[in-house]
Amino acid sequence: STNNGNPRADLTAPIADNEFSPETRREHVHLKRDFLQSTGKQEEDLTMTIITKSDIGTTCACDIVSADCLDSVKCIPEQATSLRSVAIGILLRRLIKKTAKFEGPSFVRDSRCPVGKGFQYKTINAWLSWVNSNELPLQHDPSPSHIFFKNAKHKYCADNSLVSFQCYFTSINEQEEFDTLETEALPYLDDLLKTNQELEQKTIRQMQDIQAAVSKDKGNEIHALHHLRMMAHILRMLFNRQEPLRELSSRTRSFNANENEESQKQIVSPPLRVSIHIRRADACMANGKLVKEASPLDSSAQQFALRICYATSVYMDALQRLKDIYTKRDPTRRIEVFVSSDDASSLMDEIRDQFADLYKSLTWRIHDVDRERFNYKGFVEGYDHKNHNLLGEAAAADLWLLSNGEVFIGHLGSRFGKVAYLLATARYNRFIPFFSVDGHSVCCEIDEPCGEMKPYITSMSDCLTFSHDLVQGRGHVLNKDYFEVGSYMRKIVAQALPENESPNVEVTEGEESETIHNTVAADNVSTNNDNP
Repeated sequence: STNNGNPRADLTAPIADNEFSPETRREHVHLKRDFLQSTGKQEEDLTMTIITKSDIGTTCACDIVSADCLDSVKCIPEQATSLRSVAIGILLRRLIKKTAKFEGPSFVRDSRCPVGKGFQYKTINAWLSWVNSNELPLQHDPSPSHIFFKNAKHKYCADNSLVSFQCYFTSINEQEEFDTLETEALPYLDDLLKTNQELEQKTIRQMQDIQAAVSKDKGNEIHALHHLRMMAHILRMLFNRQEPLRELSSRTRSFNANENEESQKQIVSPPLRVSIHIRRADACMANGKLVKEASPLDSSAQQFALRICYATSVYMDALQRLKDIYTKRDPTRRIEVFVSSDDASSLMDEIRDQFADLYKSLTWRIHDVDRERFNYKGFVEGYDHKNHNLLGEAAAADLWLLSNGEVFIGHLGSRFGKVAYLLATARYNRFIPFFSVDGHSVCCEIDEPCGEMKPYITSMSDCLTFSHDLVQGRGHVLNKDYFEVGSYMRKIVAQALPENESPNVEVTEGEESETIHNTVAADNVSTNNDNP
């Protein structure tokens, strides 16, 4: 079949075991071999393991269901390799646009849906539509009722009759806007296309491998990073900024920049960029105190009033550990930290005063906004305040700020944190090492006990597309003790599904915000994964 003259695989045809492209199979086999050789381990299931290699041959492995993959910073590539990866990511998004069908808007029907949750659900829906039918939404919901983007007062939007999401984000199939990182990578893309005439066709084939594998329940035959990276690119296409958001994103304040940059002018390498998400405000519901240690994977669920905020020292300890690991590899390369927080106080003053050595040795950047907007009552989406539009703009700008990070330290239980992490994955087009302070992984919902649910996360589809509130009410009932112990929906769904069954659940026009597919591998217990 063709779309606008571009050849595509027939996704309705049965998939033979040998249908995946040679490149995809060869990469998976070689990565697995290198991992087993470097660790001395015997043959094992690496379905949920992301394996990366450094420029000097070091092999790193990350269990994507874990909360700590900081050691993988040892395998972060050098600048030239990194920019080539960014360039291929740009090409990949171009080719998705070139080969996909675009129609209809991407809806978030809950007008009070926070920005992170909205983008996570939009991405899940778009991803499932793309892998199953090669279709993507054309544009964002134009409805003016969404509280976080309702009262935009930007001249650009008024002049172009843009409201709500469309004031801040372009149509999905429009040309991608580039920031400094992508601009630096474009010459590498030109060179790659000149020297490898088959690059486009190989990239298209790898895209089709993902579509075929996921839609036909063979996703575990493809490296976990391919799943993570491809879904991240779908999100990046949804997050194409209009002029007002580009302007808001440019309002950053630097701390300690001149001193560090002046003292290291002779260093050619660009800084290692690290993103830190410090969650406060309505996340601090568990007695209002700041916890002084990061939560482990087997910690309890953090639903509603049990959500935890962490002391700044928890994030600084992780940052110091990262610094210690990386400087052993490259003691000359400086580190630049991008900080996002909804703390109404002066967080940077606290870091400067209480963590002086770390503060002085790094460069810091933070979104330059009036912090008083974060001093609100109740929940961010609640009725007890009127800061929604200011908070929505700050959230969108902070998501872009965090996408600068080659390493992520923060909250992967948070939907906002997940979206920031995926945006960074898309921009660098590679694995982003992480440390999640809340004891929840990329795969886990914040209101489920991640350690207990880990046995039921058996594929990357489970990891990336499950959400208890999106399967609830469609043949599955949430456990009655949810408010005491959190969600056990993942286990409930897994145990209810007969072996070899792969039900698809469509959410129709009048129902929930997204289309949800439960894709269950024939040899797995499976669910869909998404996160509150």
